[in-house]
Amino acid sequence: MKYLKAVRTIIIVVFSALVLIDLYLVFSEDYPTFSKVFHVYRKGLVWMSFVFGGLIFKIFFNRPANSWKSELYGFGVFLACAILIFFLARFIEFTPTNLLEFSLMAVGGILARIFWPQYKLPTA
Repeated sequence: MKYLKAVRTIIIVVFSALVLIDLYLVFSEDYPTFSKVFHVYRKGLVWMSFVFGGLIFKIFFNRPANSWKSELYGFGVFLACAILIFFLARFIEFTPTNLLEFSLMAVGGILARIFWPQYKLPTA
């Protein structure tokens, strides 16, 4: 019981320190936050919207598969699409908009739902 209290205290101290460090970084001008970095490099990071949408659908709306090969195949298809979007974003001149990023999230989610099932061990 004493051990659990010590672990809880350590977790509370570590998370409190992380929150304080995060608040310092957000309000200081010396260190860029994630939102500033994402805003500056928005065109180069547009592929992340596709991956984010795919991972959200993979986590919350996955479908089971009986073979691990189908999950591996689906991961390959999803990864190939993400790499294709990455290279297209680098070589095509465009201005990313919120509608484009939302569309990429939706397409990534739909592709993950269709092509990337979750392997589950067969139960006897």
